[in-house]
Amino acid sequence: MSPASTRPTLWASASRTSWCASDLGENQYGHWLGFALLTLVPIDTTPVLVDELSRDQITWLNDYHAHVYEMPSPRLTEDEKGVAEE
Repeated sequence: MSPASTRPTLWASASRTSWCASDLGENQYGHWLGFALLTLVPIDTTPVLVDELSRDQITWLNDYHAHVYEMPSPRLTEDEKGVAEE
């Protein structure tokens, strides 16, 4: 990936989550944009009906929460990590 393809070109907000879009270039299928989350907030799973989710949706939710924890964890104290893991 070239440096130009990682330069933000569009900012958007959906459900209080900020995204950054970057130009990934073109190929035989057309022009592509990539999207990355900028805001990482745990999702309250209390109202989630797990039985209604697909395996892919459960995996996405678990992976997202792991990412939300992993990003700040190097800067947290052990006590803060314990609270964050809950």
